[in-house]
Amino acid sequence: VTSAQSLAIVNEIDLPAAAGEYRDLRVAPDGARAVAVAFNSTADGGVYAITIGCDGTVAADPGAFLSMRLAVSLAPLPNDRGFFVGGQVTGFTPTDPDDVRLLSFGPPVTQTQVFDFAHDDIDCTRAATSPDGARAAVPNSSLFSSEAGDIALYAIAGDVVTEVDRVHGFADAAEALFSPDGST
Repeated sequence: VTSAQSLAIVNEIDLPAAAGEYRDLRVAPDGARAVAVAFNSTADGGVYAITIGCDGTVAADPGAFLSMRLAVSLAPLPNDRGFFVGGQVTGFTPTDPDDVRLLSFGPPVTQTQVFDFAHDDIDCTRAATSPDGARAAVPNSSLFSSEAGDIALYAIAGDVVTEVDRVHGFADAAEALFSPDGST
């Protein structure tokens, strides 16, 4: 983290190296928290919450870790929540069919709801939520999915997520973004 006034490093933190590949880092709209998503097939993978102080200092939030194997991407939602993609384990035990989860960042980080939308496997570089938190978009770039190249659009109402549309045929669907006004 750098101070805008001096462009100096204010402080640094180390997240667990055993967590695997850090695939996503998102800062909440209010700038007070960030969330790192670590992809791993073990219990070390998951969601790590980081607090950001007004002075730019960062600290790993000790109670804010959610263990989740095969964590892929997380998009912030209003009210200290997140739309999480990943955790779907079908190739080894214990299995977990759910691929979309709503999270509360607490602390502690907890799942509030789980959903199974992908029919086999899902992978993406970046899922997205609209600025008002009412919609989410998830591309699927998994090499192991019959739905690779799909982009799914979801509606979010409280703790309920429903798939509202799916577009097929994108050869390199990996990232999703919404415009700042949420219209596209």
